[in-house]
Amino acid sequence: MIPAEPFKIDQEKCTGCGLCAEVCLVFGMREGRVRSLLPHLCIRCGHCEAICPAEAIRGPFPVERLTSEHRGALPTPESLQFLLRSRRSVRRYKSDPIRQEHLDAILEAGRYTPTGSNEQAIRYLIINDPRKMAALREMALPQVSKMFAMARRVASLPFSSRLLGEKQAHKLKHVYGPAVETFMERNAKGDDRLLYGAPALMLVYGERQDEALAFSCHMAMFSCYLMAHTLGIGCLLNSFLLMAINHYYPIKRWLGIPKTDKCFGAMVMGYQAVKYRAIVNREPAKVTYL
Repeated sequence: MIPAEPFKIDQEKCTGCGLCAEVCLVFGMREGRVRSLLPHLCIRCGHCEAICPAEAIRGPFPVERLTSEHRGALPTPESLQFLLRSRRSVRRYKSDPIRQEHLDAILEAGRYTPTGSNEQAIRYLIINDPRKMAALREMALPQVSKMFAMARRVASLPFSSRLLGEKQAHKLKHVYGPAVETFMERNAKGDDRLLYGAPALMLVYGERQDEALAFSCHMAMFSCYLMAHTLGIGCLLNSFLLMAINHYYPIKRWLGIPKTDKCFGAMVMGYQAVKYRAIVNREPAKVTYL
C-alpha cells in the first residue's frame, strides 16, 4: 500500500527552476518558488523527486540518485534489440526448482513496470514446487479439453463464420481442433503438453473490471520474462492454463485468487534444458503511419 504522506518541498534548497512543475500538475510556481498547489492529485509516482536537481523534494521512500556510472550501465540499442530477438518460448526444462535469488530478481523486474495512476495493484502468485505443479495440471487439463471441445462444436455450426469470423472459425475447425486432439493424446501418454514439466509458474492477477490493470499485468509479465531470460531461465506464456484458471472457479479457489479478481497472465518457468542456436526471423511489422 502506498503511504499517504505527500511529497515535501525543502524551500531552503529549492532553486525555483520549475522542473517539477513541468513534469507534474500537482506543483506550480508562486513568487519564484515551487508550491504544492493540488496535493490531493498526487499519485506518489516520484517524478518530482527524481527530476529535482537540488534534491529539494522528499517523498515517503528513499531514492537512489542516478550517477554517470548508472547511465553507463544502460543497455545499448543493439544489446536491447538482441535481448528481444534472442528470447524464445521454452518447452523443455530441468527439474531443479528456481533459486530464490533468481525469483527475487524476476519479481523486481515486474515491480518496476509502470501501472495506471501508479496504483501498483498487480498481484503475483508463484508456484515453485513440483507436487503443486502436478496438482494444478491435473485440475486444469480436463477443463482445457472441455473448452476446446465446446469451441470446435461452435466452429462447426453453419453460421460460425458470422459468429467467430471466417479466419477464427477456420482455425478452430482445421488447425486448433486437430492440434488439441494430439495435445490430449500426448498428455494421456504422460507427455505433459500443458505445463511441459516446468518446475515453476508465475501468475499475475488483480481486480477483474480494471482494464488498465490488465494492461499493466501484461507488461509486468513480459518484464519478468526478459529478466528470466538473462538468468538462463526459460519461460512460456500459457494461454491454455490462463483460460482454465479464469473459467473454472475451483482452480482459482485452490490458488487463493479472490472471486472478484481475474488472472491476466500465466507463465511457466524453469532452467532451460535446451539451447537454441539461432535467432529466427519474423514478418515485417504491420504498421500504419498517420
